[in-house]
Amino acid sequence: MGGPDKSGLSFGTTYTLSAISACIAETSTFPFDMVKTRLMIQGETLAKDAAASATANQQRGLVDMARGISRDEGIKGFYRGLAPACLRHVIYSGTRVMI
Repeated sequence: MGGPDKSGLSFGTTYTLSAISACIAETSTFPFDMVKTRLMIQGETLAKDAAASATANQQRGLVDMARGISRDEGIKGFYRGLAPACLRHVIYSGTRVMI
């Protein structure tokens, strides 16, 4: 009742499948991470500018940030930086599963 039997899979197959599955997972969650990161950067920027400007309290919410990225950068804006993230998973996740 454990999991699927992996005894028939070679090292290369197991490594490749784990790296691919990690990249698929990263691709599906990356837009959310992009919006979250932009919100965090916005908060830091506004905190720095608060002393210099009284209008620095114009924060964007989650939905407004996502709309802004979509409007200003298109769908590609949500996936900027995905290639290095997947490369990291090819190295890290494949190795982690094999160990």
